[in-house]
Amino acid sequence: RIRNALVSSSALIVLGCARLFVTWITDYSVSEAEYGKHWNFFFTLATIKLLTTAVFCVLPRSANNYSWVLAACVGLGYQCMLSVWDYKTWIIEGDDGDGAYTGNFINSNRPGLFSSLGYCSLYLLGIQIGRSIFKDKPLWRDQLHYLLNHVLVIVTCAGVTWLLDTHVDKPSRMTANLTFVAWQIAHNVFLVSCSHAAELACAVFSTAEEPLIPGQCAACSIRRGGTPSCAPSSAPSCACLMSAVNKNQLFFFLVGNVLTGLVNITVKTGAVSDVVALGVLFLYGGVVCGATVLLFVWNVSTKFW
Repeated sequence: RIRNALVSSSALIVLGCARLFVTWITDYSVSEAEYGKHWNFFFTLATIKLLTTAVFCVLPRSANNYSWVLAACVGLGYQCMLSVWDYKTWIIEGDDGDGAYTGNFINSNRPGLFSSLGYCSLYLLGIQIGRSIFKDKPLWRDQLHYLLNHVLVIVTCAGVTWLLDTHVDKPSRMTANLTFVAWQIAHNVFLVSCSHAAELACAVFSTAEEPLIPGQCAACSIRRGGTPSCAPSSAPSCACLMSAVNKNQLFFFLVGNVLTGLVNITVKTGAVSDVVALGVLFLYGGVVCGATVLLFVWNVSTKFW
């Protein structure tokens, strides 16, 4: 487990260094208030992977089933650092109190370094929710029970968000505080639940010959667990976007990031008309989704770890 974490984290660190180099060489404008002077989200992902793997290796294997408890401990502890020990002020203002990202490595990258704790809490909660999503639900009552559980999660996290926002701190992506984590869980679980409700509605009208549930066609069922060694001819032709993105999530994310940078460099985004803006958005979406679907059709996986 540790070796796999090191391999996957090293890939993320390489991507982070590559992004840092490209933004430096092209003089691409980057907001230092987001992560700091040298830090970026790839380094945050690598940090989350290493920290959570180390924690799960130390704790008993049964702790994997209670990752929400770990998430609560990390989130509450980090929020105490921000509010009780006033790390929030230091993250915003820095050593000199002027908000500059200068000096030593920690002061130059304080938002990225410390927000990683908040994102660890978010990741651990995601693991817990993911278990309920991928758990077998063969009966309709299991599906309804799953939806009701998610409604409970949404209501609870929305209530926690309101309480924290009112009495503790506003949600902040810069610090990834507990308010931000609760808000993100409520928002994303709501979107997942809406998607699942739509799938259930489609399932009511589905037949074996014409399945209407997205990502559930015969080709997807074969390709979803396929490996790069599988010949494309061994599986039916398919171009389902949901399954394509699931197969190459990092590729989808990277292409989107690169194209966003190209658009920002080549287009004065604040000065273009609505028609041009829509055209750029449609072209952007078409290229990102089209490239990902092509890899899926050719049964290519970019994940090597």
